[in-house]
Amino acid sequence: MLCCAMFLGSCSHDDQPGPDDVDVYMAGLVFNNSNGYTKAVYWKNNEPVYLTDGSTRELARAIAVSGNDVYVAGTEFTEQRITQAKYWKNGVPVILTDGTKQAGVNSITVAGGDVYVTGYEEAAPKSPFRIAKYWKNGVAVDLTDGKSYAIARDLVVSGNDIYVVGTENINPSLHRVYWKNGKQVRITSTEGAYVIDFESVGMAVQGSDVFIAAGERPDSTAKFSGKYWKNGAVTTLTDGTTNVFPNSIAVSGNNVFVCGWYDVNPDTYSYKFAYWKNGQMTILPSTSTTYRANRLAVSGEDAYVVGSANELHGCCWKNGVQVFLTPDQGEIHDIKIVQR
Repeated sequence: MLCCAMFLGSCSHDDQPGPDDVDVYMAGLVFNNSNGYTKAVYWKNNEPVYLTDGSTRELARAIAVSGNDVYVAGTEFTEQRITQAKYWKNGVPVILTDGTKQAGVNSITVAGGDVYVTGYEEAAPKSPFRIAKYWKNGVAVDLTDGKSYAIARDLVVSGNDIYVVGTENINPSLHRVYWKNGKQVRITSTEGAYVIDFESVGMAVQGSDVFIAAGERPDSTAKFSGKYWKNGAVTTLTDGTTNVFPNSIAVSGNNVFVCGWYDVNPDTYSYKFAYWKNGQMTILPSTSTTYRANRLAVSGEDAYVVGSANELHGCCWKNGVQVFLTPDQGEIHDIKIVQR
């Protein structure tokens, strides 16, 4: 069982990640200290559910909940040193790739009884190129042609439309893009992108409005500003004096929440993490500089951000306050808030 005494004293009602009318689901990994491998795990209201036993290298990258069913997307590192994409439904694995090419997953969505998983796969074994794709009920849908390095990150189903956001690197430019029913729309492009920037993009859809969060700079000598676009109209969150790479966005009513990397120095790999609510920034606290924020979820006025903190322990912040920390070292990659 997870223990709330890991953070800031004893665990009162207010210390719980969510109020009584919601369930908080988080997905990630913890280290198996006996062999250095990782266990895929999700948490429901702080309680861990292990999907693997630590005898192999596996991790959970995303989570979705539909009714009484829990879906978790992740990867397994095979004996052939290939990263294989998969998901679990109520703990039962579903394999998405055959293990001959490197693959990864970034999100999982359930809509209308269909299961969608986003990610990428090598264009060919040991190829430098990646195909952005999603799997619908286990069947792959390619979004790019295998002649670039591309990643699909978030997917939203809205009515009959499927929206996917990601990045595509076509030298010398990195493009932040989204696909609507397979047709690509470029949001912004920059030259000389950092490795940190390849997955630093997020998407939310509210009705017919499409929100995209990403970093952008005017030229290759400038710093990246944090921004988001609503139907192509840009809102700038930062002043361009420090590198900022948003990686997640959520919308609740008239409120827009964004989280991501802040004050990034790519040369020394030093950084902070922050979230913004309607443009107002909150720095996420950690007792060490080794931490990160991966995903954002919103319930009403409350913003939840998950990642790792305090010397690589899985962490959840609620409204900028650390409210959950895993006893073992690990990382939390995704969070979903479900109304009871």
